[in-house]
Amino acid sequence: MTTKEKMAVRDILKSLAKDELIKMNIKGLLNLQNQIMDEENPINLKNQMAMIGIAVELNRIQTSHPEEFEPLEKEADKNWEMWYEMNQQFTSLKGVM
Repeated sequence: MTTKEKMAVRDILKSLAKDELIKMNIKGLLNLQNQIMDEENPINLKNQMAMIGIAVELNRIQTSHPEEFEPLEKEADKNWEMWYEMNQQFTSLKGVM
């Protein structure tokens, strides 16, 4: 990236309000969760670690910026509940094998 491009990106980021950047970060993390869960075989160590990392980051954002997190809290909770269910199903299938 050239210096000119870096300056342009910096200007764009400065023009965005801080709360908009936080919301974009939250939406990006939720999108990443959805991508992981949409994989054909999502229950593996790599994805477990990714989901834990995402949960930690979402928790940090929720703690430090609750007003930006609140509108997306239901989606975050829904994703985590779905991930929990997927893990429960995987564990019960593993026990049968």
